[in-house]
Amino acid sequence: MNATYTDLRESRGSVLILAVIFATIAAISIGSYIQLASTEMRLSNHQFYANASLNLAEAGAEEALYAINNTAWSAEGWSPSDNANRYRRTFPEVELGSGAVGVIRVDVRNAKFSNPVVFAQGTIRSGGDMTTVKQIQVQLRRRSLFANGIPSRNNVRFSGGEVYVASYQSSDPDMTTRDGGSVASVSIEEDSVDVGNATIYGSVATGGEWPRIRNGRIYGADTPENMDVDPDRVSTDFESSFPVIEAPEENGHWYDGGAGALGSDGGNTIYHTDAIDLNSDDELIIRGDVTLRVDGDVDITGEARLTIEEGASLTLYVEGDMQIRGNGMANLSGDPNPIPKNMQVYGTSEGSQDFSIGGNAAWHGVIYAPNAVISMLGGGNSGEFRGAVVGDHIRMTGGSEFYYDEDLKNFSKDGEFGVASWRELLGDHRVNL
Repeated sequence: MNATYTDLRESRGSVLILAVIFATIAAISIGSYIQLASTEMRLSNHQFYANASLNLAEAGAEEALYAINNTAWSAEGWSPSDNANRYRRTFPEVELGSGAVGVIRVDVRNAKFSNPVVFAQGTIRSGGDMTTVKQIQVQLRRRSLFANGIPSRNNVRFSGGEVYVASYQSSDPDMTTRDGGSVASVSIEEDSVDVGNATIYGSVATGGEWPRIRNGRIYGADTPENMDVDPDRVSTDFESSFPVIEAPEENGHWYDGGAGALGSDGGNTIYHTDAIDLNSDDELIIRGDVTLRVDGDVDITGEARLTIEEGASLTLYVEGDMQIRGNGMANLSGDPNPIPKNMQVYGTSEGSQDFSIGGNAAWHGVIYAPNAVISMLGGGNSGEFRGAVVGDHIRMTGGSEFYYDEDLKNFSKDGEFGVASWRELLGDHRVNL
């Protein structure tokens, strides 16, 4: 009986030891789980606040972009310095819930120039000593409808004999040929760009398919001599928007559409006409800065010509079709070189348009007609086009040379800025805001 009692006590002791062991293991497991959960929560909160602080920094950059495009510095509470070339602002604190508070600080530099830089910082204080900071640098540049030489909504075709595409800068007195002759289409269809036999000293971009090249060349200054098509100069991820430009609502002065002279030496003069019809040896002379709204077609044929005098400019809004032949449109605005941005043509129709350009005079200008079929015809005494052309379908025939004016990359019709580059600043690269 005593042996049985002893055995029972030993069994109970073993069970108690096992229970203690299991309880210890359970306590350790629960503690580890709680610690893991706590760590995961802290990491999750840190990631959440990191994303939130980056969002705050981006919101600050957007506020700066709005202020610079609307000259809203004083109305929005910005503090100027460096002769109003630098603006700073600290925005009111933002309650984010659970005791967290967000603060946005922004510093805009080079505000008076063509290359403003925005430094924006988002800071979140989430209780205790926990603070999360994100800082970004945003480089701005003016939005341009002419950031590329020959972009289209649908397709670009080079046909006939030899076509040459390259670039230059109209501000360069020597007009040195450069390798920035950019051709592009947002279309994802096959053969959206048909190079044909053209020589493109620059690049080709499409929305999805490789361009059709045939016997053509696509190369740059850094391309090996034995390579006709440099794959580094072809891309298939081109994206762009093609907003329709509206003509000014003001009727301005009435113009009968024939030969004569428009404009004056001072200020911008707005004119309005049903159509332009120049033929035989008619000449329309542009003096001063002229804006001309055409509700119908533009026809320049025979030996007729439109001449932009030195120091003058023409902005032409066309609702109908345009045909340029004869002696064409002579841009004499620059010294020593014609300035393409001083001869601007905008197709304003939301329906289809047909623009055809040829003639004896070289073309120095820009065309923006996102719903137009644009034909650039070689031959004549020139067959040379300088500037930029934007259309729905673009055709360029043999015997033509096209030079994209790289100065147009910074030319903005409405003067607004957009984002050129964006990067997060880390560690020692951060600035003091």
